[in-house]
Amino acid sequence: MTIQKENAYAFFNRPARLLAGVLLSGALLSGCASVQTAPEEKPRASLSERVQAYWAAVRIGDDVAAYPYEEVSTYPDMTLPTYLKGRGGVVYREINVQSTTLKGENEAEALIDMAYVVPVAGIHEPIRGQLKDRWIKIDGNWYHAKPESSLVPRTKATKPGAQ
Repeated sequence: MTIQKENAYAFFNRPARLLAGVLLSGALLSGCASVQTAPEEKPRASLSERVQAYWAAVRIGDDVAAYPYEEVSTYPDMTLPTYLKGRGGVVYREINVQSTTLKGENEAEALIDMAYVVPVAGIHEPIRGQLKDRWIKIDGNWYHAKPESSLVPRTKATKPGAQ
């Protein structure tokens, strides 16, 4: 007595096998096509997310983590070591982002409640206050705006991308 192996595809008739082959080939080809396309760019963080992340880093004194959120990080001459040299002195005890408000397409304001001390100046009792914090959009990302200064006015030469 001879035992024949059953064909695994025997229960399919010829047109059903052909259709299954076409569908499988189409699925494989579409998978390959999607691999060949450029990967989608990560969605850019919203204003609120960037404000929260920046102030969380500032709150714990992590200036390295705060740097990429600063407008000055987009300046070619403001490297991380240069940025770090100008930091320090203020120790934040509390920071609460109350709100963020768009002031135009590329400008926004965050309202921050804070308490801080300045040990190097002998101020050890927390000073409480509220800050209207400027943010600007550069190349689609929000950055903590460089504070305006009467000593160093904002000019085209100090803005990113200025000629």
